[in-house]
Amino acid sequence: MDIFRKTLLAVAAAAFCVPAISQDLIRSNYKYNGYNHIRTERIKVDAGDKHPFMTSLEYIGFPDGSTAYMLELDYISNVSKNAPKGVPFSATATDGKIINAKQIYVETTDKRAFPGPDGKPIYWNKVQYLLEEGAVQKIASGVKNTDLAFSFEPDDYISTNYSNDEFGKAVKELYYAIKSEKPETEELGDWIGTYSNQKNSLTVITKNVNVKGDAVPFVMSMTYMYFKETHEEGYDLNLAIKSDKVGLIAIDTPVILTLEDGGTVELKQERDAEGILFLYPDIDQIKKIIRGNVTAIKVATPGKGFTDTFSNGVFSGTLFVLYNTLQTVSVL
Repeated sequence: MDIFRKTLLAVAAAAFCVPAISQDLIRSNYKYNGYNHIRTERIKVDAGDKHPFMTSLEYIGFPDGSTAYMLELDYISNVSKNAPKGVPFSATATDGKIINAKQIYVETTDKRAFPGPDGKPIYWNKVQYLLEEGAVQKIASGVKNTDLAFSFEPDDYISTNYSNDEFGKAVKELYYAIKSEKPETEELGDWIGTYSNQKNSLTVITKNVNVKGDAVPFVMSMTYMYFKETHEEGYDLNLAIKSDKVGLIAIDTPVILTLEDGGTVELKQERDAEGILFLYPDIDQIKKIIRGNVTAIKVATPGKGFTDTFSNGVFSGTLFVLYNTLQTVSVL
């Protein structure tokens, strides 16, 4: 546990010093088996094209000190297409230079349709390209056109012209979000407890971790759930309060986390339980809790309630480690 405490304090210090530009766009940031990963959220590229897509970017720092970027495009379609490895991609920059890459993603065997905004079934057809930083910078400087293949057949490709540099601007936004984020120096460690891949869902639960409040100890764990039929995900945050002074915490009881800057994140108890908090934060709330450094918790039970405080970033630092542990296996 001493090794874990050293790790969480180190990553917590980094997590609390990130410029505002990256707070909404950075999905995960961790070091695992010597490799650094900083991954962004997906953003929609609105090019007014009949082939709508989203894009995301991931920084990869290798143990030998070299770096690369993974550019992902997710094409939204009512037809499923799986691009084989090696099919080409090219982007024509505004200065006429061409960036070339090969597709490297291998589609999973349980890919399926899910309801789109209008209720009709759609697919995400994913392609990924490994690029050097110079190539990412060139794309971020402006792109007139992209061409990419979904097979080795000559007519199975998508060509998109950009009237307002929509793709280049999106990549630029993601690239600078990553550049504003400091890569982690401490290893994430192995905190996966159970992994259950069922027909219609994926559930991953972390190991339990002790979190020392200033008054009483807690035990924290997290659960990640991906729902295959709807292409949605959710997170559970579970906190066992190790005190005989805390009895039944009724469903809908407010749970207020106070941040270092005085702000708060309010959640609610999701089921009746004795001395255990079952909370369902969304991903934006999780990021806010991690970056904001929780200094206190208040469980507003009728009558007396329960409060405690935290020192040295231990609450948010632990959540940082468990959340990023789940990101190593997340689908989205």
